[in-house]
Amino acid sequence: MTLFRLSDFANRYDALRNLQNMMDDFWGELSPFYKGNFTTGRNVFPPVNIFEQGDDQIVIKCELAGMKKEDIDILIKEKMITISGKRENNLDNDKDLSYHRKERPFGKFNRTFELPYLVNNEKSSAEYEKGILTITLEKAEEAKSKKIAIS
Repeated sequence: MTLFRLSDFANRYDALRNLQNMMDDFWGELSPFYKGNFTTGRNVFPPVNIFEQGDDQIVIKCELAGMKKEDIDILIKEKMITISGKRENNLDNDKDLSYHRKERPFGKFNRTFELPYLVNNEKSSAEYEKGILTITLEKAEEAKSKKIAIS
C-alpha cells in the first residue's frame, strides 16, 4: 500500500497551476480584454482604481509593487487606455521552491479600459512612486460641456 504524500500532491498541483497560467497567458495574448482569471481564479493584475477628479480630469491608480517604471507602458488611443508591462520574479528562485501558497503574480500583464470621454494627451501625465502608478488624464476640449447662448 502506498501512502499519499503531501509533497507529491504539491508538485502535481504546481504543474497543473503552471498549465493553467500558460493557458491564461495564451488567451491574454489573443485578446486585450481577457482578464486572465477564467481558469485559475487568480486576481486581475494590476489592481486599478479609476475616478473623476473635478470636472475635467480622470485619475487612474494602479498598484505595481516591485516594478521599475521602465517596465511599464501606457498607451492612449481615442477613448481607450492600455497599461501593460512585465513584472519579474526577482524575489525567489522558483526552481528550488515548493510553494504552499503563491499569490503574487509575475510575468506580462495588459489592462485595457474604456474612458468615459476623449482626453487631451498633451495635458495628461503619469507618476510612479512607492509602487503606485498615478495617471492623470485631462478631458479634451471637445468633450467639455459648453454653454450655448439663446438668441
